[in-house]
Amino acid sequence: MSDALSPTKPDDLARLLRYALQRDERGRPLATEHRDNPDFMAAWLIRHLERSGYLILKWPISLFPDQSQDGPGFQHMLAD
Repeated sequence: MSDALSPTKPDDLARLLRYALQRDERGRPLATEHRDNPDFMAAWLIRHLERSGYLILKWPISLFPDQSQDGPGFQHMLAD
């Protein structure tokens, strides 16, 4: 197995998140009190992504105020 990073397909990520929002690490349904707690669910999704081998990347914040903070070309994409 290669250690190279590769982009994930949106469908694969959606499937993973859907499962994480419904099930615990043993495949049992999550308790209602957990599903209704946004702080728990945010932490739970992060742990599930880590266990599943996902790495989330973010564009660095620009050091120059006249540049977009959303990454190179972001404003251009909005204009198209």
